[in-house]
Amino acid sequence: TPRRIGLAAVAAVALGLLASAGWQAREHARIDAACVAEGQAIEALWTEERIAQMREAFLGTGLSFAADSWSRMEGNIDRWVADYARERTALCRAGELEGTVEPDLLAKARDCFDERYQGFEEATNEWTHADAQLVTRAPASTYDYSPLDGCTDFTVLERRLALERAEGVSAADRERLREGWQATRSRNHEGDAEGARAQAHALAEEAVSLGALSLASALSLTECDALMRLHRIDEAQVTCERAFTQAVVGSDHEGAFHSAAALSSLASLHRRDRATAKLWLDLAEAHHTFVRAPEGQADGGLARLHSARAYFAQDFGEFDTAIAEFRQAIAAYVLVQGEYSDMASYLWLSIAHIAMGQGDYRTAQEAVEEAGRIREAVFGVLHPESIEVEMYRAAILNELSPQEVDQAYARTLEHATATSGAESPLATSVTFDWGRSLKERKGCEAARERFEAVIAVITRATREPGELRPVWYDEAYLLTAGCRLEAGDREGARTLAQRVLDESPPIEEGEDAEVSPQIERARELLAACDAEPDPSTDETPPSP
Repeated sequence: TPRRIGLAAVAAVALGLLASAGWQAREHARIDAACVAEGQAIEALWTEERIAQMREAFLGTGLSFAADSWSRMEGNIDRWVADYARERTALCRAGELEGTVEPDLLAKARDCFDERYQGFEEATNEWTHADAQLVTRAPASTYDYSPLDGCTDFTVLERRLALERAEGVSAADRERLREGWQATRSRNHEGDAEGARAQAHALAEEAVSLGALSLASALSLTECDALMRLHRIDEAQVTCERAFTQAVVGSDHEGAFHSAAALSSLASLHRRDRATAKLWLDLAEAHHTFVRAPEGQADGGLARLHSARAYFAQDFGEFDTAIAEFRQAIAAYVLVQGEYSDMASYLWLSIAHIAMGQGDYRTAQEAVEEAGRIREAVFGVLHPESIEVEMYRAAILNELSPQEVDQAYARTLEHATATSGAESPLATSVTFDWGRSLKERKGCEAARERFEAVIAVITRATREPGELRPVWYDEAYLLTAGCRLEAGDREGARTLAQRVLDESPPIEEGEDAEVSPQIERARELLAACDAEPDPSTDETPPSP
């Protein structure tokens, strides 16, 4: 009957709806499970077995702070792995289940997470073969490890996606170039500056030929950094300028910003060219306006911009401006990296250095305590990074409480020796600082024993090719030479003064060539060594 036919139709529809709902529920559950698995894949790199291998490698270095460094790093990475799993699962659900992220943007975000995964895989392989340098830096390098914010910042991702669409480079070529770029950065970071330079140059040329100008700019900037590590400043400037041009032509404001900031630093620090440095700084600021984050949000570019302004002001003697910019940079880095930002600790010490030079020891003391608060939280007290802060504290006591200075230096040297060894760069620099303090307070006779101990260590020290010489070596040679000359040891003084000249970079020719104060002092000492003693007093001429 019609009634029965109608009921059957309704029943069929209902059964169809139920079947559809059941299928949808099963499909939803399947996709959700796949999203959870996508997030949890990272855990395969952080298993108990791998963790045990890494812990063994850390402890195998024999460093006194290795166990503490491992414990801090393990906690940092535990949190990061959990964050990665949660954030990647949430991204997958937003794109695959909720439809709130468009497919192209979802793919771009997944690429970002894939890069973090690959970087973490490489890092865990390194951690299973940890050396002293890695163990020393591990607590800081993992405190804000490989931030994930960029993988879910859809404003930034959309901007990069638009660049890639405009360039029209195939996904396979782009992926290959990006992997090559990451490899060059790792190579540069590990100390193979020449290898990184050559690889980055070749990849940058290939990127240009393919039309991937944003990647070409990034690769050229890596090449520029490698050249600076090799002290090839003229080549570095040309390469950084090429990186800037590639970024501008490719409409890559982020790349242009970083290139201009690097060029400003080159002009101010290495060239002492204020006008050019200011021009590049202004260009960096202009390009940052296109990529800056909303007010009050984390913005790594803003942190770097304030730092660049601060160093510019410091290089040209505008110390109040430098301190103000450093404070703003610190606030920006804390937003990006968290309360215990490693960069913030370095910038606090930059403030302390400026304030001490200006005789403002109270400001210096406040800045040093802020740096100490961060480093002791991140590294612990008996760690080289925290002991560096102890050195600053002792130097400040030299002015504020001279009666406590020697005790402070003795304690700092004890800590440095315990953590790094009696002839380590850390213990040697503490010994030198103590000697310098003694010379200021009591003269050469009180300081010479420590100066000579330092010279004995640093003349035996060897450096890897391209490794920078510590900035205080020249001062150690010159102060010890002066004390030797004062004691009548002309040949010993001449040897150290000549060493400063021999180990300094070649002096540029021309009337405008700038001679460093260290070279001037070395020349004065050599002249004093060659001067005839005053026959009426039979005394050696006073050291400069």
